[in-house]
Amino acid sequence: MVEEIFNPTDPKYRCCCGCHVTTGTKIICYISFFICLLSGIAGGVFSPHFIVPALVWLALISFVCLSPIYGIHKRQPAWLIPYLVLSIIGIIFIGLSLISIIVALIPNTTVGERLRISAREKLSYENRDEDGTVLIFLSPLYIM
Repeated sequence: MVEEIFNPTDPKYRCCCGCHVTTGTKIICYISFFICLLSGIAGGVFSPHFIVPALVWLALISFVCLSPIYGIHKRQPAWLIPYLVLSIIGIIFIGLSLISIIVALIPNTTVGERLRISAREKLSYENRDEDGTVLIFLSPLYIM
């Protein structure tokens, strides 16, 4: 059995944008890290009672987003697994959010009405207008 010699300049290791897959991975991970860093900081600054969850979020997301970069540096692809798992969880959450929004917007359904009522109850007074209608979209965050 003949083993192939790894050739990093082989075109099969190119991203859709033309850069090498390791460079593409670094770009995606750094962008994800900085977006999540900003969301964690904003969560702690704008909601001071959420400072502890924001710090836990920052610690978790720092590990998850920066582990693939460490894996590239050490040439150990298993370090990409935490990022992939969190990405899959995020995609599932977004899918469930979209489904709940669509169900809540369907008129004359029992489940949709329950979602709308639950969301209205969870909203604070300043997020409603004078006649009590909801000013934001429904999502599972307001249902839990």
